[in-house]
Amino acid sequence: MCGVTTHIVTAVEIKDKDASDTRQLPELLRKTKINFDVQELMADKAYGSLDNYEKCVELGVTPFIAFKTSHNGAAKGKYSEEAKKLWRKMLWMFQFHEEEFLSHYHQRSNVETVFSMIKAKFDGRVRGKSETAALNEVLCKIVCHNICCVIAASFKFQGVDLERLFSSSTATLEMEAVRHQIAPISERPPSCGPPP
Repeated sequence: MCGVTTHIVTAVEIKDKDASDTRQLPELLRKTKINFDVQELMADKAYGSLDNYEKCVELGVTPFIAFKTSHNGAAKGKYSEEAKKLWRKMLWMFQFHEEEFLSHYHQRSNVETVFSMIKAKFDGRVRGKSETAALNEVLCKIVCHNICCVIAASFKFQGVDLERLFSSSTATLEMEAVRHQIAPISERPPSCGPPP
């Protein structure tokens, strides 16, 4: 998940290639809401589920998620009335106020911009041989990308509190390292040189 103004990656879940994207959204949104004021969420059709609308209602976020052609106003199941109402409201906006809906929705292209930025700066290949090494490499690329974004934002927006951002990011990284049972950055041995 990423921000649309600074392109900072706000939350990451790295799963295998067959993992369902739509099931990852609630946790990514929850993590992002801890440190950021999320008011809108833009996502493609793959994320269009009532589970995701339920999480948006719970966190007070307006979802601009594209609808599949098979979607209709029927919001059935164990979901709250608020989630069902939001689903119908956003579907109505998607169908009858398409221009307004798309003005929000098209900000989702920022995630593609972030992928492009990371690949351009830090190479699109992952060279780690083991799963842990590959995971660490990808997470390090994201951390480096975020540092670049914070530096750029500090010049662009003047007044960004870098100390707060860096201390918050460090704490988050340490927690993620523990969650993934990876040695915290401060305890890892120094690199012996570039990868082969």
